[in-house]
Amino acid sequence: MATEPRQLPAVELAYRYILSENQTAVGVAFVELDCRCIKLCGITHNGDIVAPLTLVLGPSVGPENHPPVCPVCRKDGGVNPTRVVRHGLVWSDESHRTIDARLKREIGRRVFGSAFDAAS
Repeated sequence: MATEPRQLPAVELAYRYILSENQTAVGVAFVELDCRCIKLCGITHNGDIVAPLTLVLGPSVGPENHPPVCPVCRKDGGVNPTRVVRHGLVWSDESHRTIDARLKREIGRRVFGSAFDAAS
């Protein structure tokens, strides 16, 4: 997953957290937005989404003791496809979660549609 060096520790921790909390996940899907927020979720071998998580890595607002909220994502709900900078899947390297290349392509298409073919 290509990210800015400052983002790597947070993204890696989120990836590990998602896999550790969801034994059915074989990988993690990510979408990075132009505001630098990253949406992640675990993906099962059926392509089902588990454990959605948002990392707010850009400027954020929010009351003290609450999760940070990106002002750009607040405006559009953080799901505007025109703001996607990059997307992809990161697969677990644990032997009990390993899947073959054909299934990885199938899951990628299920999660991202034809946009996955262009990115892979």
